[in-house]
This record gives sequence, C-alpha cells and structure tokens, in this order.
Amino acid sequence: MKFNDGKTFVDLSLRDKVQPYLHKEMSRDCPDRIVSLKEKCLGVIRSDSNLIARLLRDHDDSLSMMSSNPIFLKDLHLEQKAKYIDKEDFYKDQLKQLPSYAGKENGRVTLHGHSWKRMYMEEMFTTLLNNHTNEEDSVTLPFPIESFQDYIFTLELKNFSNFTLLDSTLPSLTNLTSLTLEYGNKRNTDLPLVTSIQQRNGRSLFGGGMQISDAQSLAHALKSLPHLCSLSLTNSQINDEIIFALFDELQSSHGDSPHDHAATTGSLSCLRDSLIDLDLSFNKIHKDGFYRIVQYFFPSSSPFVDHEDCSIEQDFKNQHPAAQQQQQEGRDHDLLVKLKLTGNDVGIEGARILRKILEKNTSLQELDVRLNDLKDEGGCIILEALHHNRTLKMLNMACNSLSTKSANSLCSLIGQGDGNNQNGELVLEILDLSCNMFADEDFTNIAAWVSSSSSSKSLGNLIELDLRGDCNSLSIKDAI
Repeated sequence: MKFNDGKTFVDLSLRDKVQPYLHKEMSRDCPDRIVSLKEKCLGVIRSDSNLIARLLRDHDDSLSMMSSNPIFLKDLHLEQKAKYIDKEDFYKDQLKQLPSYAGKENGRVTLHGHSWKRMYMEEMFTTLLNNHTNEEDSVTLPFPIESFQDYIFTLELKNFSNFTLLDSTLPSLTNLTSLTLEYGNKRNTDLPLVTSIQQRNGRSLFGGGMQISDAQSLAHALKSLPHLCSLSLTNSQINDEIIFALFDELQSSHGDSPHDHAATTGSLSCLRDSLIDLDLSFNKIHKDGFYRIVQYFFPSSSPFVDHEDCSIEQDFKNQHPAAQQQQQEGRDHDLLVKLKLTGNDVGIEGARILRKILEKNTSLQELDVRLNDLKDEGGCIILEALHHNRTLKMLNMACNSLSTKSANSLCSLIGQGDGNNQNGELVLEILDLSCNMFADEDFTNIAAWVSSSSSSKSLGNLIELDLRGDCNSLSIKDAI
C-alpha cells in the first residue's frame, strides 16, 4: 500500500516495515478478527501529526478515507480537526454523533452562521464546559481553548456551576457575539462534586442564582468582549443589589481581577457600545435595579430630569451620585434595540421611567415588560409615551392588570394616529395586551376605534393587536 502526496513518498509495501503491525489484535465485536493492513496504515498516519496535516490539506480523498474509518477518528484531537479540516460535510456527519445534537433539525445551522464547522465547535465547547466541574483545578480547562476561540460566536450555558472557570474562559473568546447564561434552579445538584462547589461558593443546594461575586466576575469578563451583541441572563434570581454590582463594575475604568485580561492590556471595552439585545427575564428586578439598567444603556435619553411623579429619581441621585456623573459623561446616542424584562417587578415607577426613555430614545425597537405588575396606571403611562416615540415597533404588556385607563390611552393612540412619524402614522407594528382586565365597555370602545381607524387608514404600521385571554376579545377581531 502506498501513499504519495507529491512531496513525501510513504512506502508500506516492504515486509520489514509492515510486519510489526500484522500481529493479531483483539476486537470488541470479534475477538478473533485480524486487523486489516488499511487500518494499520491509518494508525501509522494518525500518530504523525505532520503527515496528517499534509494529507488533509493537499488531498480531498484523504479526508473521505480517514473519516470512513472510526479507528482513525477515535483519537484524532479536536485541535487537529479545527486546524486541518474545513469541509462542511465532515462536521455535519460529526454533529450527528453528538448527544446534544440528537433530535435537532438541520435548520438550526442557520443560528450558527450557516456553518456546520462553527456549529460543531460551539456544540463541543458548550458540552465540554458543562461537563467540566473539576473542583481542584477549577480555573484550568481540560482542553486547549485555542482550538475553539476562532469558531465560538454563540455560547449558551444553562447548566453550569463553575463560575471561576467562566471568569478565566470568556476573555479568550474575542469573537463572541451572543452569550446566554443561566444561574438559576436548573443546576444539576444530583452530582456530589457540583453540590460541593455550590456549598463552597455559598449557594443553596437548589440553585442560589447569581451572587454578587458572580456579577463582578461576569462584568470583568464582559469588558473583554468587544463584539458582544446579545446577552441573556434569565432565570438567575438577579435582584437590585446584584444589578448594581454588575453595572457598577461594568462602568469602572479598570478591573482588579487577575483574570481581567482587558484591564491588564488597556483594551477595556464598554458593553453599551456593542450590545443591542438584552434579556433579563424572570428575575427579581424592581424599580431601583431597573433605573440602574436604563441609566447605563440609555444615557442620551436623560433619565435624570426632574419630574414630579417620579419619586425614585431624587432618591436614586442621592444614593448613587457616581451613577449620575457617569450618565452625564455618557455618549450622545444609544444602541440597545431589544430589551426584555418579562417576569420582574418594575411596577408603576418603572413605567414612569420607561416614559422618559420612550419619549426621547431613538434606538429601542422591541420592549417586553410582561408580568411586571404595571397596573392600569403604568400601562396608561407607557401608552401615552408612544405619542412621542418614533422607533418602537414591538411592545408587550401582557399580564399586567391593565383596564379602563389603559384602554382609553390605547384608543387615543389609535384614533390620533400620531405615534409618531413624519406622516402622522403609528410606528408601532405589534402590540400585545393579552391576559389583562379590560371590561366589556373597554372592548367596545377599542373595537370602535380600531374599526374607525381601519377605514380611515390611520392605523399606520400596526399589523397585530393581541387581546387574547381578555373578556369579549372576539369583538376586536370582528371589528378588524
């Protein structure tokens, strides 16, 4: 058998070279099977990384021959795959062998830049991180991160307990654009080692959520990710105190953590200069924490403006003068496009804060404040703010106990059609007010306004009004 790559001639036909590999080997499926010469040759190739590199780089048929033999791929290191193999079909076949890929449709590759290689690397990296709970060596990965860092753009960790490792890992993923972390109750506490790590970090056995130390470590790492566009921290039991720890650290000029690579190199990045999608759903954020969030992400919307009905404002300025100074020194424009706060408790005061943002902000296009105890007054405040907003396209205020005041504000918004672009038409496209407490009279008025506005074409861009789960909501459907 001969291999000739044009530069190197590997002659395995001579008996004295082949003889050492022709002994009888035990096989799991067939103990008496003699290992073939082809398998032996592949074993020789596999042990020589330089030869592997040249064969994979220069010969298309070499990859198909090697990938069809499990004996070759069994011990092929991940860094060798990443460095020498670029063929998408190879990684598509490799993905099918991963337990985490079972049952997933091929269409999911669209979430990974339409690249099977990138999808494979991200799936492998996530799996290895989730499985790594080595307490004694918690800051060291069991694999070279250099094998992955050029291919990791999306990272999703929903069952992870080694937060010290996370602090040392994230700064190396400089291409990361989307990060999903869950510090909540889904931790696997059945594993003794995981339980030990949680006890050592002061967490309950049932998932203590994000701690202040976690927030500070995460902030250090986030400052090393200049291209991060999407951040999700759902189901993490984040309260106002943790929000302040996270965003105060994000706004600090220098990091003190030994793992803060960006701080030591002078290349700190600002999260609000890159992030366009933030999801903090199902946490414990109240009005103070929410105020800190908007102060960080919407500095140009000037939340520090005196208003008689915003009692939180003066309290915030008195308690956090540094945050006010940082806001005054902020940019003259905002970037955040999507903000999701489902399942928190910002309340009526949070609605008053939102009014200031919506009246002046020019970046926010999607806002989700379901299940936030806005009450009827809060819903009314937000809907009235839309008269002065020119960018918001999707608003979700479902499950907030809205009733007559909010219904009247909605009628006014629809009727005047000044929500407001230069043509006097609604900019809003999707409005979800489902599962609230509108009365029959409220639906009658809304239906009348919708019918009238439809005939006069003053609904503008509004294409979806969701009132499901409310009494007599069918009258709206009939009117439309």
